[in-house]
Amino acid sequence: MDQLLPVLMNFLEEKARPHVQGKVTEEVDEAKVDMKDSLPDQALDFIKGVGEAGEESGNALIAMIVDRIGGDSLKERIKSVTNLTVDTAAEGMDILLTNGIMNVAKGVMTKTVAEDGEASGGFNFDFLKSGKEGMIDTTMVLSQPVIKQVSGNIGRKISSHLPAAIGGSIQEMIDSTGGSFSPIGMAAKLFMKVAGVGDDDDDEKSGATTRGGDEDDAKKEGGHLGPIQRALQKLLAPKIMEFIGPYMENFESKMNTSLEGELRNKVFNIDYIKQTALQMLTGASEGAGGLGGLLSAFMGASGGGRKGGDDDEEGGGGGAGGGDALNLIGNLAQNFLKNRG
Repeated sequence: MDQLLPVLMNFLEEKARPHVQGKVTEEVDEAKVDMKDSLPDQALDFIKGVGEAGEESGNALIAMIVDRIGGDSLKERIKSVTNLTVDTAAEGMDILLTNGIMNVAKGVMTKTVAEDGEASGGFNFDFLKSGKEGMIDTTMVLSQPVIKQVSGNIGRKISSHLPAAIGGSIQEMIDSTGGSFSPIGMAAKLFMKVAGVGDDDDDEKSGATTRGGDEDDAKKEGGHLGPIQRALQKLLAPKIMEFIGPYMENFESKMNTSLEGELRNKVFNIDYIKQTALQMLTGASEGAGGLGGLLSAFMGASGGGRKGGDDDEEGGGGGAGGGDALNLIGNLAQNFLKNRG
């Protein structure tokens, strides 16, 4: 039975992984689109007090400021920094999540899986007793923490950088109208005092404004540093993560649904495994590299091995013993993958 393990591990990497990777990337991309479409409006609405309980004078002031410094232009600036922040936060996360899921699948089939994802220790016979549905259920349960961890990483990265970037964009537009001492700048500072967030230098010295980003974040897409930027960063820092939460929950839910479909239809599907893994074993596809020796071992086990020599002769790897070997592997695969329920 352990001789079948390298074949199935190769199958998981060469055939199953691309399907899982495709679904993971698809779900990550959809979550990115949702956040890019909605976060700019949510941030601006919160700053203006739309839908939030707050000081009416503060809401009116900031609404006036936002309208005076650009309206749609400001929204486009905030959308630009949001897109950049979301893309950066999600970069490589699809690969990280795919690696985690595939390691879980390998670990379910085997006794141990090393940190580099290499399976070792042979088949997990206790697992085989559970059949196909047990394989799917176990993999889903063990994948939950991986999905949640990646989702949390994306959310934390966005909330750790976007507040400063939005503040920097608004500061730049205020500066372009005459700076903090212009009528708009003075109105903005008044709003910050009414809102209770402050803009004094003590905040910067104490590190209070480090939450929600740093100077590099504030300068994204041409943003400026300044008291309004710092105050807005402080205002948004605790709120952005709240905005992101529902998107991440939706991502986790959809990822679970997609993953279950891939496990059922591709990763642990008996017909798909027989069609692809056995084809890889016989050398009938590009995935056959390095499996000739394994085929010989199975041929020997079924009584149809070659009589010595390194070169294929007269029947080669597909000779009389090949059919017996394929039947043996096919039966093994079918026995441990079939649903025993």
